[in-house]
Amino acid sequence: MLLLSYGDCDRDRHFYSVPSRIIRQVVEVRTTEATVEVFHRGTRVASHARSSVKHRHTTISEHMPSAHRRYAFWTPTRLLAEAEKIGPSTVRVCDKDTCPRSPSLNEPS
Repeated sequence: MLLLSYGDCDRDRHFYSVPSRIIRQVVEVRTTEATVEVFHRGTRVASHARSSVKHRHTTISEHMPSAHRRYAFWTPTRLLAEAEKIGPSTVRVCDKDTCPRSPSLNEPS
């Protein structure tokens, strides 16, 4: 049994999403070589292909609260594209504050 403190369950250091309605609930996690399944009160609430990639997330968008879904696809690339539509000052703000991990954004202009 596993008590979820947020919307992911941790299996072998990979995180799998569960429906947001069962956050802070006790679940049972069953794994095979190929699959991770999450059960709540005997009902399967999530099923994912098992991943061997450590410290990453596998998320089904329907598992997120609607407020989170609105922002889930705002990647650094998308933010930069929107910033470029506004102007160079906005690109610099995005470069400095929002997108520090993208090497192409950190090049001097």
